[in-house]
Amino acid sequence: MSHAETEVQIAIEDSIRENRIVHLKAIVDSQQWVDLAAALSAASEGHVETGSEVGEVREYWGADDDGDEWRIHLDGRLK
Repeated sequence: MSHAETEVQIAIEDSIRENRIVHLKAIVDSQQWVDLAAALSAASEGHVETGSEVGEVREYWGADDDGDEWRIHLDGRLK
């Protein structure tokens, strides 16, 4: 499991346990951003919404095998 996949798995567990949106931060278009976005996209099976204000925010959501729902924001900041 890659570092990004581990970080996403921990964020999913936190979101489910605490019933809240978890925020992950990365510089837009950095390797960390690309890796987190790929791991989140795989975990959410394509459930993603994008928005843009300063930088970029992507919201991912899904459910685990037990049906517990999770939500994660990938908050992008400019360099």
